[in-house]
Amino acid sequence: MIHFCLAHTAYRLHCWLPRSHQLRLQVTVFLFGITILTLQFYVLLRPRSSRYCSQPLLTNLVGNIIFTFFTIGFTVLLTQMEPVPQALKRMFSVFGVGSFSEGVCTVVLTFLATDCVRL
Repeated sequence: MIHFCLAHTAYRLHCWLPRSHQLRLQVTVFLFGITILTLQFYVLLRPRSSRYCSQPLLTNLVGNIIFTFFTIGFTVLLTQMEPVPQALKRMFSVFGVGSFSEGVCTVVLTFLATDCVRL
């Protein structure tokens, strides 16, 4: 759900800010997204990550990375278009449902990964 929340918050802040500050918001959100992607790829590419746990947490991480790309894309689109088209609003709503589902999966998989606590 954090992916939807980040894009939605950026869109709402974009509407409230004066035009002189909107570019700063776009750059800040973009850099935040790139930082999160870098951290996710770091965890994904570690050689120990793939054989660390019996739960499919690595598959969940790949899903998280995909949703992060969509978040960056939606944030750019929502902050660039002045009247947001209805089709984009509908796609963003579907993205919100998918983001919620992915968040529930993350919580369940993390809760079930009790054997992954040991190093």
